[in-house]
Amino acid sequence: MKRIILLFMFLSVSVQARHIRIITPYYGSISNRLTIQNMSDLKDTAPMCGIYFQWVNTERYQWNAFLYQVRDINQSRIFGSHFIFDYYTAGSETQKFVIGSGLDFIGIKTDGDVSPALTDFEMTNHITALYARVGWQCVLGQPLNRLDLMPWNGYEHELVRGDIAFNILPAFPGMPSVSVNDPIEDDYHYYLLGMNVRWHLYHFLEITGKYARKFSLDDRKDLNTVSAMANIFFSRHLGVSYRFKYMEVSICDNTYHMAGIAVIF
Repeated sequence: MKRIILLFMFLSVSVQARHIRIITPYYGSISNRLTIQNMSDLKDTAPMCGIYFQWVNTERYQWNAFLYQVRDINQSRIFGSHFIFDYYTAGSETQKFVIGSGLDFIGIKTDGDVSPALTDFEMTNHITALYARVGWQCVLGQPLNRLDLMPWNGYEHELVRGDIAFNILPAFPGMPSVSVNDPIEDDYHYYLLGMNVRWHLYHFLEITGKYARKFSLDDRKDLNTVSAMANIFFSRHLGVSYRFKYMEVSICDNTYHMAGIAVIF
């Protein structure tokens, strides 16, 4: 037991550099529920791959980016990305004011039979969410065993752009089919309220949990995002990582589980 504690202390000293960079390729599965203009929901599960990168300046800022891809789910191909930047302003070692911004993007291309009553179905959706937030980070415990809490609030503008085209089969023989070809152009506005919790243990174990609630300012549906991540580091430069996320957007919701090898440098 004493040797294990000494190893954890060695790892904690070795990674206390001012700049910490982590890159993690991930592989896992995603479940998607897609809603298409008042039609019945489509549900499916498929493999998913992605890559995550984070750069931390322990005194001033952190930013992270996550790119992912799903090739075939609900007759669709999905490409997504998340980017977050947080800047730590005036405060102390245990309390800091945080100003942040972010960009989320989901591109969905649907091309297939989504309903027996429809033919030649094609839909493209590009969902872009821009947001800004402010928060307060509080550190509890000791440097080698601490809990970080960050309540925050903000504003998000979500833009949905694309087009949809399909043919509706006639209800009775001899009747003509109906062709639909419409653009998709919607804007959504949200007030954001969230909480981030992170536990560090000797820089060997790191567990993060996040929850955000999007309150619609357009009298539409409120949305939720729940995420969690666990990292276990076996050396100064190598570890394993698990990532979970449940995310609701205006036309679909996604749940994914992913694991990968984390490299620190």
